[in-house]
Amino acid sequence: MPSLLLVVLLVEVAVHLVNTIGAATINDLLWNIYLAIPTEVSKQAAEKNKLQKEYLTIRRDLKATSSQDQFAKWAKLRRQHDKQLQELEKMKTSHEASKAKFDRTAGIIRWSATSGVKFVLPWIYGKEPMFWLPNGWFPYYIEWILSFPRAPLGSVSIVSWQTACAAAVLLFSDAIKAVVAAALGVSPAQKQPATATATATDGEKKQPAAASYKQHSIRSLALFFGPILLPKAIGYYRSLRAQSKAANQPIQPLPAAGVRAVSILCSISLVLLVLALPPFAPENVFTITSSRLQIPTDVLFTRLASLRPDGMLTAADSALRARFVNIESRLLYLQYGPDALSSCPFCVSDDPRTYLYYALPALLAPHLLNLVILSLATSATVTGREPARWRRIAAVSSAVAAGLDIWAVSTYNHSANARAARPSDLEMFFWTARSARHIILSIIDLSIASLIYLSTTNRLFAAQITPATRVEAVNKQLMAVKSRLSAVGIVKNTSLRDEALRNRTSAYWTHEGRLMRDVMEDREVVEGVNDALANRINIQHIERDAENYALNMLPQPTPVPAPPTAAAPETTVG
Repeated sequence: MPSLLLVVLLVEVAVHLVNTIGAATINDLLWNIYLAIPTEVSKQAAEKNKLQKEYLTIRRDLKATSSQDQFAKWAKLRRQHDKQLQELEKMKTSHEASKAKFDRTAGIIRWSATSGVKFVLPWIYGKEPMFWLPNGWFPYYIEWILSFPRAPLGSVSIVSWQTACAAAVLLFSDAIKAVVAAALGVSPAQKQPATATATATDGEKKQPAAASYKQHSIRSLALFFGPILLPKAIGYYRSLRAQSKAANQPIQPLPAAGVRAVSILCSISLVLLVLALPPFAPENVFTITSSRLQIPTDVLFTRLASLRPDGMLTAADSALRARFVNIESRLLYLQYGPDALSSCPFCVSDDPRTYLYYALPALLAPHLLNLVILSLATSATVTGREPARWRRIAAVSSAVAAGLDIWAVSTYNHSANARAARPSDLEMFFWTARSARHIILSIIDLSIASLIYLSTTNRLFAAQITPATRVEAVNKQLMAVKSRLSAVGIVKNTSLRDEALRNRTSAYWTHEGRLMRDVMEDREVVEGVNDALANRINIQHIERDAENYALNMLPQPTPVPAPPTAAAPETTVG
């Protein structure tokens, strides 16, 4: 059996080769090999190629035949042409369906043999060391990182070995490419700056490449961090459940304070989700007019005026039209929205940062408003002490969301839209970021509401009761019992001091005594009592239990030592 070190290295080489060559190229190669095998699909492909050649021959003859001078021959060729075209379309449809099925099967097999194996290996061999580090050569934190997540300390885990192999394969591949390029005398391609005059073909080619790169990056990150983070998440959940059970707190209904907090957060979350919908977003002139970015300004606003009441532009439309002086202003419009472009008094397209400064208050307004709502929902004054324990997490989450939002807006490359030749190719960053902003804030509110619900009902995050809290609860219970005993004593004292109540009490007990005496004089009752005392009841145990109860309830009298007595003087009589 090959070594696990070698298996991991070969898997990384296979993944890199597949990513370098391309899935489509590999599928085409496998499809050609599959067609070379004598199967039903290869037979159908051969018939399709034969029919296609005949169709091309008839089509060439049809074009060479005049429909006026040789009508009979032309009509015959036309009928053959239409018949073979219909048959060829059916065979192409069947052939494309077979190829799509083959590509899907080949993709599943290819992913299972490369990325699937790469994902499964850390799960199976996560606790096995790839090799051991020399003792004492590395500090503790280096050994901990190299053994992360589950390998023994002082060893190299399979995740670290996968990372090292992937980096080595990538470096070796780049070195080979550089050597081959130097040997062939080919200089590496220089990146051209993005301009507004880029052709539509270049834009269509680069955009799928960028999307493919993003998908590949996300898949790589998921494959790398998945085996690391998922066990940690499961372990964290189990530790939370264990802590909740150790707290020994029973699951309870949602208290009134929790109801208030959850209601506030769920209501605001619903409002944010509604505001994220397109009807509540600012108007986009390129979307409503179905115009491309390079359209002339007069044509764009003529289309916009036809959509306005009475065919007249509004004041905001006129201000926006005055700012649409070049392609850069349109790109900034897609990044910062219509308000920043039409209303900013100090912004210039030569300095895009000025638009960021103007748009910053509007960008931070939803975050600040949501932070106020979160502070209100986690305030001890409004919703009680239990929801207030999530106040810091809510504040940190809001601050992180705001920081990421500002970073995304400030680092966005607005010139990427300059290559878009069609309206569908435009990336409406302002409107997409606005919807994502409201959705993320809604998710934060729902998450905090879920945490409050779980903690206040003791389903998770149940806090351990401190000794001081226990003592306070016991004191409250003792005070309640003392109050009840005092009330009972007052009632009894009142009944004994009042003559009418005292006479009624005396009459009750006199009647009770006479009734019990009559009952005990009955023969069957006497026999039953004697049988119970003789066979079923242990009088000694009852006496001992009564004595223990009395001793535990009443304090033991402390014997007082007798004072020493002096010797009595002798008396002589007589």
